[in-house]
Amino acid sequence: MATTHLLTPPRLHHPSPSPSPAARLRATASLAHPLLPSRPRLSALHSPSPRHHRLRRTMSVRSSLIDPDGGALVELVAPPDRLPALRAEADALPRVRLAPVDLQWAHVLAEGWASPLRGFMREAEYLQSLHFNCIRLPDGGLVNMSLPIVLAIGDAEKERVGDKPDVALEGPDGGIVAILRSEQLGFDISVSGHQTDITGYDIMVLGNGTRALFWSDKWLGGRSIEDIAPSLHKAVGPRIRSQRTVVQALPDDQWVHDIRGALTVQRLGWESAAPNDRATCFVEWWTKTHKERDRADRKCFDTLVVLISWLIWKERNRRTVDRCTRNLHELLALVEDEVVLWFRAGFSQLQGPLVEIYPHNKEERIARIWGTTAPGLPYVDEAIASAGNWLIGGDLEVLEPIKYNDGLDHYRLSPRQLRNEFDKRGADAVFAFQLRNPVHNGHALLMNDTRRRLLEMGYKNPILLLHPLGGFTKADDVPLPVRMEQHSKVLEDGVLDPETTIVSIFPSPMHYAGPTEVQWHAKARINAGANFYIVGRDPAGMGHPTEKRDLYNPDHGKKVLSMAPGLEKLNILPFKVAAYDTVAKKMAFFDPSRSQDFLFISGTKMRTFAKNGENPPDGFMCPGGWKVLVDYYNSLQAEEVTPVPV
Repeated sequence: MATTHLLTPPRLHHPSPSPSPAARLRATASLAHPLLPSRPRLSALHSPSPRHHRLRRTMSVRSSLIDPDGGALVELVAPPDRLPALRAEADALPRVRLAPVDLQWAHVLAEGWASPLRGFMREAEYLQSLHFNCIRLPDGGLVNMSLPIVLAIGDAEKERVGDKPDVALEGPDGGIVAILRSEQLGFDISVSGHQTDITGYDIMVLGNGTRALFWSDKWLGGRSIEDIAPSLHKAVGPRIRSQRTVVQALPDDQWVHDIRGALTVQRLGWESAAPNDRATCFVEWWTKTHKERDRADRKCFDTLVVLISWLIWKERNRRTVDRCTRNLHELLALVEDEVVLWFRAGFSQLQGPLVEIYPHNKEERIARIWGTTAPGLPYVDEAIASAGNWLIGGDLEVLEPIKYNDGLDHYRLSPRQLRNEFDKRGADAVFAFQLRNPVHNGHALLMNDTRRRLLEMGYKNPILLLHPLGGFTKADDVPLPVRMEQHSKVLEDGVLDPETTIVSIFPSPMHYAGPTEVQWHAKARINAGANFYIVGRDPAGMGHPTEKRDLYNPDHGKKVLSMAPGLEKLNILPFKVAAYDTVAKKMAFFDPSRSQDFLFISGTKMRTFAKNGENPPDGFMCPGGWKVLVDYYNSLQAEEVTPVPV
């Protein structure tokens, strides 16, 4: 059945212990306000907008350099106090084993890099991502999503899942990582066409909150729940609205339980099934609409029709015999409550949506993402070719923050942690630079020059996010631990300023899908709080796997980023080409008027130098960083000649 649960902003789950009620009453939202307008993307560096600074000062909104996609970070790690219950629940569920790359995608989803996705894609999200490179939000807006984030399963796993609504996901080591659910854990509130949730508002309560009414008083930034979400307000009974205080409602989100009903035609995606003004015969409408439902949904639909008809008949008798009348809202609430009671009593025909299993057309997926089905594509060989013929999608609840215990977890800052760090450092601009190679002085020249230009344009404290990719990479790339050691030497040697640089690992796997993939890289940095993104020559590209040429036009990445739907609020900074100046004996920006004086040293050539024990030209890389690379390749050669014991 068609659903869009993955795209609705959730009730945020924090991987830290739940704060006390008093602390929650004092809390101020750390996310950008979801209703503030986004700044437009500019084609060149610009001065900070005075209006922008006025907004930040008067609204007291933090992390407001750029809003996350969808208005709020979607974090999917459960609160620690739910862990015992989740483990017990997972023990009774069918299991799906995650491959290492799947675990990396679960990490990406859990921390909100793919916001507003709430889990592995269902078919509707998958098709939009695959064919349009973006996904439509419930309010009609678009977010960029150029790479499908999906989970493949085989025939045996499909059979094992069967008609179960939820599935336990276990990591490569067999431990339970997450539960893939049929429906979202939170709910959204519609505000003037936007999707938001009440955790995004500043909380202002007079006194200790024991007198302020949660549902009726104006305690959310001077507004009440009725002001923000009138339809939600109506879903709560009058008695509860007149009694529930703020201090009672906030701990452990008790206010959620005040909402009457849990299974609605909106949740099922059946709004269009309701009779319209032109429906003249109930039986004709029922017969026609029954046939329009998916075959698997018809029992549920028929049961709802019978149940609602019975309740209406009872209301008719009540009015006739008892002379008592319910209004429309009271009758609708009665219907919803009765449906929930039937469902909880085990009436399976009223079961809501299941996790969704749909065909995995590998050839179509590969052709759409890479533009070729030639053999030898690294990600395809690693994660697609041997994967199952089915994809399973649903909402994700991750039991605990995902750790790798490789000595690098302290570098893996989530989008929320990065936004907090930017705030702590007082950043008024954040420019992100992604790389999967060691940093040479040409990279450093570009990053330092970008900061200089931002300062000249009026920014006071631009911060560099040096963001190496930490997921799957191809076999001949320098491994992540070596790269991180090399990056630390670059900072130690003063090539980059530690005071204005944050080094963090981006957990995504690498596709090597050129202009398609670079959109994903940029989109994820929006969610991390970066409002500038540096893009260079042939981003995320590679050589053709079977021919001696580039797989993609080297200039298309930056051109696509400047036009990509859903990335309008991000400022794209095209790479200035840097090369080794043989006259000045240092890395410098390329001067076409004396092209003969410049030497281009690619990542492949740099790795070849290190493998062969050759030194690059003086000034190409800081000595400490180069030594890390040479030591790494020497260790590989030593392993190759070491005899294996028999």
